[in-house]
Amino acid sequence: MARASIVLTRLTRVSFTPNPTPSTLDNVNGSFVLNDGATFLEFTNSSGATRTVSVEVPEQVDQNLPVTSRTYTLSNGQVGKTGNFPRERYGSQLLVDVSGTGVTCVAYTIR
Repeated sequence: MARASIVLTRLTRVSFTPNPTPSTLDNVNGSFVLNDGATFLEFTNSSGATRTVSVEVPEQVDQNLPVTSRTYTLSNGQVGKTGNFPRERYGSQLLVDVSGTGVTCVAYTIR
């Protein structure tokens, strides 16, 4: 199956943006969001347990050594933000994986 899409919300100073509806992270197939280099993510864990969220780093060192994904540990009930993700390192899509159900994400950009 394909990764689930996370909606990217653009923030500007010329308009007010209400909080968007969060996207539920897909713990089976993974999720993705477009990355313009100014993308940041807000995660909410309402699973009842601790979850780990990973953002893959598709780059390799020395042409064949993979780089470890960026990981975040979220306690139950925790809400927080992370970012930005340089395109040179993370690519034009952020690939997001989660260790279980019950985690949502809102993606923002300021570009």
